[in-house]
Amino acid sequence: MSPLPNQIEQLKKELASGQVVVVVGSGVSVAACGQQLVEGHKVATWTGLLEHGVDRLSGIGAADGDAELLRGLIGSGKPDLMINAAEIITDRLKARSEGIFRGWLADTVGELRSQEATLLQDLAALPGLLATLNYDHLLEQVTGHPAITWQETNAVQEVLRGHRQAILHLHGEYQKPESVVLGLASYQKVKDDPHAKAILQCFTLGKTLLFVGCGNTVLDPNFQQLIAWGTEALHDVVPRHRLLCRASELTALQQKLVAAPWLQPIAYGDDYAELGPFLRSLLPAGAAGAIASAPGRLRPVQAPSLDLSGYRQAMARHYGHLKLEELDATSSDMPRGIRVTEVFIPPSVRECEQYLPRAMELPKELQRRLREQGTLDWNRAGGCRPRAPAPYLSGSIAAADAGGAGGSLAAQTGCAGRSWIGQIAAAAVSGVGLGGSERLALGRRPVAAVD
Repeated sequence: MSPLPNQIEQLKKELASGQVVVVVGSGVSVAACGQQLVEGHKVATWTGLLEHGVDRLSGIGAADGDAELLRGLIGSGKPDLMINAAEIITDRLKARSEGIFRGWLADTVGELRSQEATLLQDLAALPGLLATLNYDHLLEQVTGHPAITWQETNAVQEVLRGHRQAILHLHGEYQKPESVVLGLASYQKVKDDPHAKAILQCFTLGKTLLFVGCGNTVLDPNFQQLIAWGTEALHDVVPRHRLLCRASELTALQQKLVAAPWLQPIAYGDDYAELGPFLRSLLPAGAAGAIASAPGRLRPVQAPSLDLSGYRQAMARHYGHLKLEELDATSSDMPRGIRVTEVFIPPSVRECEQYLPRAMELPKELQRRLREQGTLDWNRAGGCRPRAPAPYLSGSIAAADAGGAGGSLAAQTGCAGRSWIGQIAAAAVSGVGLGGSERLALGRRPVAAVD
């Protein structure tokens, strides 16, 4: 049975204006994960998840002989009995520890992976907001957007106002077990939560709800309350909220929704494979370019390509040759100083003594004058070195004997407080001699000089 043309046209107009809230149910997860099995159970379905829960209870010795009773409740297919079974499973897992319950959720719905991303992409392409009744992250895997639960009131409002993009989890998500709506107590909790109730009423009054893969959603306690409220609040309002279903399910859903005339089922086709093409047919003409800028739109973000090879080469050119003299070991970003872990010594290096590496930085003319004065000696094997050893005095110029004529070099040149290179330079410029009683005070330290 095909949907009425005016229903489709009205839905297209609502989508084009960005006023639709798409609510995704377990049927979408089942199709998207390819009916993935976890330890033999289709945990994307409510039935499969609960059956796995019974096995987990038996595995940890918490079934207390009730495994067959629980399987009977689950196998009945009746929502009220299944919710009772879910409550028992939840209570007994949590009774062992909250971590046991958290681990069970992670080991089941947390293991679901998207095998067929096309349907999820079709849903994400629809203008408006995207919400889900599922605990998994299949939509997040495709869209790249974060999950927000019904308990995160401020974040939910930011999404509704178009200030951020996210997937709204109306029944919680597995990484936040306290938000998961599974058993009777949790259904009662979300049903009575003022903010969660207000959000659903806001969606019903101000938006158009489009349920996808939610065949049995109309029977769960949370939405039974919404249906009862909507029946009274919307009794004189033209129906605009839709629930997509297969043609074979249409008559049964119409019977279930007799008490909720404001929610109309629409058949998208005879087979589930027709859902994707049907969703794409709802997109307004030319919407592909406008969707990305629509408020609250969820679209995958493509990261820019990066030339890793070129990046590595540029980093090597810029930082490949570290100059130790440019490092400041006293700065706040090097509290532990600099630790040398490897040293490379070329084969042409020979050992020498009393090497003055900073003297090599002096101008050639100044080096020549210092050698002529007898302060520095140079040879090819040893490089620059003082004429005679002197006590190590932290690299300063010192008077070797207090009787030296004219006092210290610093006093003669007027350069007290300067570095030893500065004092040598000042001495060379002023013509003060460094021989006799004054020597360059350096310790004997074996170093290497490149031939």
